[in-house]
Amino acid sequence: MPRTFDFYEPFQKSAKEAFRALLSEKHLYQSVRLNTDFVDRGAKVLFHQAEQVPSMMAGGFRTVRPWEDYRGEGLRFIRQQWVLKSGVLYAEGSVQYLASAGHVPDSVDIKLPTIETFCPRCKRRLPFNPMDYPLREQGRDSPDEQWFHLPYECQGCKGEPVRFLVRRSKDKLTLCGRDPMESVHVPSEIPNVLGDRFGAAIVAMQSGQTLAAIFLLRVFVEQYWHRNAAVAEALSKDPRLSGDKKGEAYKGTLPEDFKQRFPTLCEVYSELSAAMHGADESALIFETNLSRITEHFQALKLFKIGA
Repeated sequence: MPRTFDFYEPFQKSAKEAFRALLSEKHLYQSVRLNTDFVDRGAKVLFHQAEQVPSMMAGGFRTVRPWEDYRGEGLRFIRQQWVLKSGVLYAEGSVQYLASAGHVPDSVDIKLPTIETFCPRCKRRLPFNPMDYPLREQGRDSPDEQWFHLPYECQGCKGEPVRFLVRRSKDKLTLCGRDPMESVHVPSEIPNVLGDRFGAAIVAMQSGQTLAAIFLLRVFVEQYWHRNAAVAEALSKDPRLSGDKKGEAYKGTLPEDFKQRFPTLCEVYSELSAAMHGADESALIFETNLSRITEHFQALKLFKIGA
């Protein structure tokens, strides 16, 4: 009776999905794990199949291998060295490449997926294709500890590739670096002249640097105030004006009904300052005040209020 389960295909599907999720959805120093459900699922299928095979041996049935043996067949793909290939090298006719420039003993080849990420040249998220000859480095102590250098090309502009550094530890993948640095979408309501500061705060947060993100978001608020005429006038009289005083000067330029209906930036600045001085690495504080800032500028645009 032929085997009814092949571990290779579900392993390929799981590995490709893990790389896709990591490079499309995660940020610096974030991780994903392979879905390894296929290992136990396949082992059960093969073990059950083996139990049903008649044999000429004594008793009418042959000796069945332990279930753990079949499970080990699936785990072998996770324990081996991985050799990553682009779609081009996996196309028909790539056998010669595999034989001459990449495949190594005790390894398994993985076809890299197309991903979606932000293109710094096109200024929007687009599909990216893996490029030829991704590099790999194996750890000194174990074949399942590896580092991958993965170049990806934007399908839109086909400009300079984005390059990722990924660390693999058994079934865990971690995004350890990328060049160019990750860019983020900044809402159109945010003043263009300060958009980079707003985006930098988000990137810091996504990279796990919450306290730095809180600081950068506070800097954004204060720099925005400096562009306000009332704040500039107050600063001309007192260059050492505190942040709270700057906020009050800015708040005074807003209509009363606006201040009652929408968040001003004074409470935002106050909360961010308290978190910064207290070294409070609260993601909730950052996300809440990021949302308040965005809502503030959306309201300014909606009611055509100039700052």
